[in-house]
Amino acid sequence: MVSRRGQTLDGTAVDQAKRHLSRAGRARQALSIAKTIEETRSAWSDFLNAVAAIYEILKVGSGKYGSSAGWYGRVIKERKQDELLRYLHHARNSDYHGLEEVTGDKGLRVLRLMPDGTYAGAMTTDSGDGDLSSFRSGVINPDGTQTIITTPIIQTKFATLVAVTDELHGDRFEVPTRHWGEDYNFHEPINAAATATPYLEALVCVADELSLAKLGRVEVRGIRQTIKAR
Repeated sequence: MVSRRGQTLDGTAVDQAKRHLSRAGRARQALSIAKTIEETRSAWSDFLNAVAAIYEILKVGSGKYGSSAGWYGRVIKERKQDELLRYLHHARNSDYHGLEEVTGDKGLRVLRLMPDGTYAGAMTTDSGDGDLSSFRSGVINPDGTQTIITTPIIQTKFATLVAVTDELHGDRFEVPTRHWGEDYNFHEPINAAATATPYLEALVCVADELSLAKLGRVEVRGIRQTIKAR
């Protein structure tokens, strides 16, 4: 752990950041159970706004003590350099200030009916314009011939992440594919929310440690160390 006893951060701001983190958690849960595109869009907007509120309140709290302003500056630098965190920031700006939807509506999940009456995944695609009613698969017979089996399917559309334009700056941001040096497939909002959550939890945890550091009660860890320790 790195000792930063000289850095402090306003405790009231940290308390509010914790509440916004809880809001983000509720939005993530809503994303995981969303049944329609509109439910997903509403929960995603809630998540983006909660994330933005965490950053904003920590900015205010760090500005109260000059010794923690440098820490917040590094947090913002990290957000600019990380694909996922940067995307969340600009997607929120686009959602709040712009007219374009920050999710697509062409995601199509196709499930096929199995002999036991249950459904199994057949395919997922970004283009939901098809009109499918059955799924065809081939089975190789012992004599080498092939039998085509046709099974009924159901289709459900879902919201996908899309490139966003930050209307505040006019910049375009593609769907992220990396977070902290690791490759990810952020196909749906829930994927991005679930992946970002450990970082947000660690961010607020470190901020909490900074707020206590002025009392000499803790040694403050970095965000990466905090995630590894959780």
